[in-house]
Amino acid sequence: MTPTNRALNHLTREQIYDFEVSFDFIDAGGVVYHPRYYILLERARYHFCQSLGLNLVEHFNNGFVFVIAELQGRYRLPLRVADPFGIFCKVDKVTSRSMKMRQYIVARDKIEEALLIQDDEVKLAKISHFSGQLHLVHVNMKQMQASPIPQRFVEALK
Repeated sequence: MTPTNRALNHLTREQIYDFEVSFDFIDAGGVVYHPRYYILLERARYHFCQSLGLNLVEHFNNGFVFVIAELQGRYRLPLRVADPFGIFCKVDKVTSRSMKMRQYIVARDKIEEALLIQDDEVKLAKISHFSGQLHLVHVNMKQMQASPIPQRFVEALK
């Protein structure tokens, strides 16, 4: 599943990535296997950071990562093979060592609606197949502890 970035120019911290469900993501019942939703969110976060000019591979090679400290997921509607969908990513808060964000998996035909209601968490959740709220902590891998987020990351994410 390779995403297509449909980020709109007027959006800064909100991005949507297009995907389509492939066979390797479904279970015997023909729907996306529940742990795969978290993989999809991870892929969208990676591409989201890239779209902001943040090179996570280079950052990793320099010994730093963003680790999920807290994750709350909510499953609402199944996705089936070949279903087109988008993942909406939005940063809610950035601190010196962490960030909080929300991600919503929505049917492709609901993407424009998602953009219109992006500030209404209740409405956005209602049209989502799956949603996740995440608290990510910036970690120095050598020291295995939280470390300050580089200023260029903070500026891009705010």
